[in-house]
Amino acid sequence: MGRFTYNFKITGIILLSALIFIATSYASRESDLFDQAYGYYLSYQPEKAVETFRTFLKEFPQSSAGDAAMFWLGMSLIQLRAFDEAKKVFLELKEQFPESLYIPYVDRELEMIERPDMRSKMESGSLEIYGWLKKAEKRAELVEKKQPAEMAQEREIESKVKAKFEEPED
Repeated sequence: MGRFTYNFKITGIILLSALIFIATSYASRESDLFDQAYGYYLSYQPEKAVETFRTFLKEFPQSSAGDAAMFWLGMSLIQLRAFDEAKKVFLELKEQFPESLYIPYVDRELEMIERPDMRSKMESGSLEIYGWLKKAEKRAELVEKKQPAEMAQEREIESKVKAKFEEPED
């Protein structure tokens, strides 16, 4: 009987270790994928950001950062001037995450997209009207020039997004 208990304990320890390794790898992949997508957004690579945020949402549909991923996916689509698609993502975010901290920002973006005067100016590329898009392009230049002092605001946003990963799940 002693040998059986010993073997059972070893098997249990091995299984527990494997489960911890798998869980850690899963969480690491989740965080890494989000960081990669957000990095693409910050460096004004919207095609890659859209692709990576979609991969994130597909692989981690129950993520605590799902609302953040959807918000930044929508913003990446706006960088691509895919306004109708961005609108769909924002409306889905509001439906799935009605208590999200991103809702005020989503509402602002939806208002911009839905206003006919703003929409036509956005579609025509009048970036002065949609100032944040111009800022995104400038941010891409700053990333290339590695001027972190001028990117303090983006780091603050990034830290808030990363904090979403650290929130305990209910």
